[in-house]
Amino acid sequence: MGTPMRLHCGVAVSANEAAVVLTEHRLVLPTSPSEHPRTVYDSLVHAILRPAADIDAVADLLAGIAADNRDERPFFLVMPDGQGSSLHLTLKDERRLAQSSSHGELMRRSGRVPFESDRWPYLYQARGAEQQRLLDRLAAARRLDLLHFADGLKHMPAMAKALAAYDREARDDRHIPPLVAALALSIYWPGSGAEPRVIGRDGQVHPSHEAARLAGSGVAY
Repeated sequence: MGTPMRLHCGVAVSANEAAVVLTEHRLVLPTSPSEHPRTVYDSLVHAILRPAADIDAVADLLAGIAADNRDERPFFLVMPDGQGSSLHLTLKDERRLAQSSSHGELMRRSGRVPFESDRWPYLYQARGAEQQRLLDRLAAARRLDLLHFADGLKHMPAMAKALAAYDREARDDRHIPPLVAALALSIYWPGSGAEPRVIGRDGQVHPSHEAARLAGSGVAY
Protein backbone atom coordinates (compact mmCIF):
# COMPACT_ATOMS: atom_id res chain seq x y z
CA MET A 1 0.00 0.00 0.00
CA GLY A 2 1.46 3.36 -1.01
CA THR A 3 2.10 6.29 1.26
CA PRO A 4 -0.88 8.70 1.27
CA MET A 5 -0.20 11.82 -0.81
CA ARG A 6 -1.90 15.12 -1.49
CA LEU A 7 -1.45 17.58 -4.33
CA HIS A 8 -1.98 21.26 -3.58
CA CYS A 9 -1.86 24.30 -5.83
CA GLY A 10 -1.26 27.69 -4.19
CA VAL A 11 -2.27 30.78 -6.18
CA ALA A 12 -1.60 34.47 -5.55
CA VAL A 13 -2.32 37.35 -7.94
CA SER A 14 -1.48 41.01 -7.36
CA ALA A 15 -1.80 44.00 -9.69
CA ASN A 16 1.63 43.38 -11.23
CA GLU A 17 2.62 39.80 -10.42
CA ALA A 18 1.10 36.34 -10.26
CA ALA A 19 2.48 33.09 -8.87
CA VAL A 20 1.34 29.47 -8.85
CA VAL A 21 3.08 26.74 -6.82
CA LEU A 22 2.26 23.04 -7.15
CA THR A 23 3.29 20.90 -4.16
CA GLU A 24 2.94 17.21 -3.36
CA HIS A 25 2.57 16.16 0.29
CA ARG A 26 3.57 12.72 1.51
CA LEU A 27 2.54 11.55 4.97
CA VAL A 28 5.52 10.75 7.21
CA LEU A 29 4.67 7.31 8.61
CA PRO A 30 5.95 6.04 11.96
CA THR A 31 9.13 3.97 11.74
CA SER A 32 7.79 1.31 14.10
CA PRO A 33 4.32 -0.31 14.27
CA SER A 34 4.28 0.45 18.00
CA GLU A 35 4.52 4.19 17.38
CA HIS A 36 1.41 6.30 17.20
CA PRO A 37 0.68 7.73 13.71
CA ARG A 38 1.85 11.32 13.35
CA THR A 39 0.12 13.81 11.12
CA VAL A 40 3.39 15.10 9.66
CA TYR A 41 3.80 15.66 5.94
CA ASP A 42 6.95 15.91 3.88
CA SER A 43 6.38 18.35 1.01
CA LEU A 44 8.00 18.49 -2.43
CA VAL A 45 7.48 21.49 -4.70
CA HIS A 46 7.05 20.27 -8.29
CA ALA A 47 6.43 23.60 -10.01
CA ILE A 48 6.92 27.32 -9.48
CA LEU A 49 5.01 29.17 -12.19
CA ARG A 50 4.85 32.90 -12.87
CA PRO A 51 2.04 33.57 -15.35
CA ALA A 52 0.99 37.03 -16.45
CA ALA A 53 -0.87 38.98 -13.77
CA ASP A 54 -4.09 38.56 -15.70
CA ILE A 55 -7.17 36.77 -14.39
CA ASP A 56 -7.87 34.97 -17.67
CA ALA A 57 -4.23 33.86 -18.06
CA VAL A 58 -4.14 32.43 -14.53
CA ALA A 59 -7.56 30.80 -14.96
CA ASP A 60 -6.33 29.14 -18.17
CA LEU A 61 -3.23 27.85 -16.39
CA LEU A 62 -5.30 26.39 -13.54
CA ALA A 63 -7.70 24.82 -16.04
CA GLY A 64 -4.70 23.09 -17.62
CA ILE A 65 -3.47 21.84 -14.27
CA ALA A 66 -6.93 20.50 -13.43
CA ALA A 67 -7.09 18.74 -16.81
CA ASP A 68 -3.67 17.15 -16.32
CA ASN A 69 -4.84 15.79 -12.96
CA ARG A 70 -8.35 14.87 -14.09
CA ASP A 71 -8.42 11.53 -12.27
CA GLU A 72 -8.08 13.29 -8.89
CA ARG A 73 -8.09 17.05 -9.26
CA PRO A 74 -5.58 19.14 -7.31
CA PHE A 75 -6.63 21.13 -4.28
CA PHE A 76 -6.54 24.85 -5.14
CA LEU A 77 -6.01 27.51 -2.49
CA VAL A 78 -6.32 31.12 -3.66
CA MET A 79 -4.95 34.14 -1.78
CA PRO A 80 -7.87 36.62 -1.45
CA ASP A 81 -5.67 39.73 -1.49
CA GLY A 82 -4.89 41.53 -4.73
CA GLN A 83 -6.95 40.00 -7.53
CA GLY A 84 -7.43 36.70 -5.72
CA SER A 85 -11.12 37.25 -4.98
CA SER A 86 -11.74 38.14 -8.64
CA LEU A 87 -9.93 34.98 -9.74
CA HIS A 88 -11.97 32.87 -7.34
CA LEU A 89 -15.25 34.30 -8.68
CA THR A 90 -14.05 33.81 -12.26
CA LEU A 91 -13.32 30.13 -11.68
CA LYS A 92 -16.66 29.55 -9.97
CA ASP A 93 -18.55 31.38 -12.72
CA GLU A 94 -16.75 29.46 -15.48
CA ARG A 95 -17.72 26.18 -13.90
CA ARG A 96 -21.35 27.25 -14.11
CA LEU A 97 -21.15 28.94 -17.51
CA ALA A 98 -19.22 26.05 -19.09
CA GLN A 99 -22.37 23.97 -18.67
CA SER A 100 -23.82 26.07 -21.48
CA SER A 101 -22.52 24.58 -24.72
CA SER A 102 -22.93 27.88 -26.57
CA HIS A 103 -20.97 29.81 -23.96
CA GLY A 104 -18.26 27.16 -23.74
CA GLU A 105 -17.88 27.11 -27.52
CA LEU A 106 -17.68 30.92 -27.61
CA MET A 107 -14.93 30.86 -24.99
CA ARG A 108 -12.94 28.30 -26.96
CA ARG A 109 -13.23 30.29 -30.17
CA SER A 110 -11.86 33.35 -28.40
CA GLY A 111 -8.90 31.37 -27.08
CA ARG A 112 -10.25 30.95 -23.54
CA VAL A 113 -10.20 27.58 -21.78
CA PRO A 114 -13.29 27.05 -19.58
CA PHE A 115 -12.50 25.84 -16.10
CA GLU A 116 -14.54 22.64 -15.98
CA SER A 117 -13.50 21.10 -12.67
CA ASP A 118 -16.13 19.78 -10.27
CA ARG A 119 -13.97 20.99 -7.36
CA TRP A 120 -14.18 24.71 -6.66
CA PRO A 121 -10.95 26.35 -5.56
CA TYR A 122 -10.74 26.93 -1.84
CA LEU A 123 -10.36 30.62 -1.08
CA TYR A 124 -8.02 31.19 1.85
CA GLN A 125 -9.96 33.78 3.84
CA ALA A 126 -7.37 35.42 6.12
CA ARG A 127 -6.17 38.93 5.21
CA GLY A 128 -3.50 41.32 6.44
CA ALA A 129 -1.95 40.40 9.78
CA GLU A 130 -4.32 37.41 10.02
CA GLN A 131 -2.13 35.73 7.40
CA GLN A 132 0.64 35.30 9.97
CA ARG A 133 -0.34 31.68 10.63
CA LEU A 134 0.30 31.01 6.94
CA LEU A 135 3.86 32.30 7.23
CA ASP A 136 4.36 30.49 10.55
CA ARG A 137 3.55 27.14 8.93
CA LEU A 138 5.89 27.91 6.06
CA ALA A 139 8.70 28.79 8.47
CA ALA A 140 8.05 25.63 10.53
CA ALA A 141 8.17 23.39 7.44
CA ARG A 142 11.49 24.92 6.38
CA ARG A 143 12.96 24.75 9.88
CA LEU A 144 12.01 21.08 10.29
CA ASP A 145 13.39 20.26 6.82
CA LEU A 146 9.96 19.11 5.66
CA LEU A 147 9.93 21.33 2.57
CA HIS A 148 11.91 20.38 -0.53
CA PHE A 149 12.17 21.65 -4.10
CA ALA A 150 12.48 19.53 -7.21
CA ASP A 151 15.67 19.93 -9.22
CA GLY A 152 15.76 22.34 -12.12
CA LEU A 153 12.78 24.53 -11.23
CA LYS A 154 12.82 27.48 -13.64
CA HIS A 155 11.82 30.11 -11.10
CA MET A 156 13.75 28.73 -8.13
CA PRO A 157 16.22 31.69 -8.07
CA ALA A 158 13.30 34.12 -7.86
CA MET A 159 11.69 32.05 -5.11
CA ALA A 160 14.94 31.93 -3.12
CA LYS A 161 15.30 35.71 -3.46
CA ALA A 162 11.70 36.27 -2.35
CA LEU A 163 12.13 34.03 0.69
CA ALA A 164 15.39 35.73 1.65
CA ALA A 165 13.95 39.24 1.29
CA TYR A 166 10.68 38.73 3.10
CA ASP A 167 10.79 39.16 6.88
CA ARG A 168 8.08 36.53 7.61
CA GLU A 169 5.83 39.07 9.29
CA ALA A 170 2.33 39.60 7.91
CA ARG A 171 1.16 43.20 8.10
CA ASP A 172 -2.03 45.07 7.37
CA ASP A 173 -0.33 47.64 5.15
CA ARG A 174 1.19 45.25 2.61
CA HIS A 175 0.52 41.93 0.97
CA ILE A 176 2.69 38.86 1.23
CA PRO A 177 4.79 38.72 -1.99
CA PRO A 178 2.95 36.49 -4.52
CA LEU A 179 5.77 33.92 -4.77
CA VAL A 180 5.93 33.52 -0.99
CA ALA A 181 2.15 33.55 -0.65
CA ALA A 182 1.68 30.88 -3.33
CA LEU A 183 4.32 28.67 -1.72
CA ALA A 184 2.81 29.10 1.75
CA LEU A 185 -0.68 28.30 0.45
CA SER A 186 0.56 25.17 -1.34
CA ILE A 187 1.88 23.70 1.93
CA TYR A 188 -1.02 24.90 4.10
CA TRP A 189 -3.37 22.25 5.48
CA PRO A 190 -1.51 19.30 3.83
CA GLY A 191 -4.01 16.69 4.98
CA SER A 192 -6.82 18.17 2.87
CA GLY A 193 -7.81 17.07 -0.61
CA ALA A 194 -7.79 13.69 -2.32
CA GLU A 195 -4.75 11.62 -3.20
CA PRO A 196 -3.33 12.88 -6.51
CA ARG A 197 -3.12 10.99 -9.75
CA VAL A 198 -0.79 12.30 -12.46
CA ILE A 199 -1.50 12.06 -16.17
CA GLY A 200 1.82 11.46 -17.93
CA ARG A 201 2.69 12.58 -21.42
CA ASP A 202 2.22 8.96 -22.43
CA GLY A 203 -1.47 9.32 -21.59
CA GLN A 204 -1.26 6.87 -18.69
CA VAL A 205 -2.35 7.53 -15.10
CA HIS A 206 0.47 7.43 -12.54
CA PRO A 207 0.15 7.58 -8.73
CA SER A 208 2.68 10.43 -8.40
CA HIS A 209 5.07 12.66 -10.33
CA GLU A 210 7.95 10.42 -9.28
CA ALA A 211 6.15 7.33 -10.55
CA ALA A 212 5.59 9.03 -13.89
CA ARG A 213 9.29 9.87 -14.13
CA LEU A 214 10.30 6.31 -13.22
CA ALA A 215 7.99 5.06 -15.99
CA GLY A 216 9.86 7.28 -18.44
CA SER A 217 6.99 9.69 -18.90
CA GLY A 218 7.30 13.40 -18.30
CA VAL A 219 4.52 15.49 -16.78
CA ALA A 220 3.31 18.92 -17.77
CA TYR A 221 3.98 20.63 -14.45
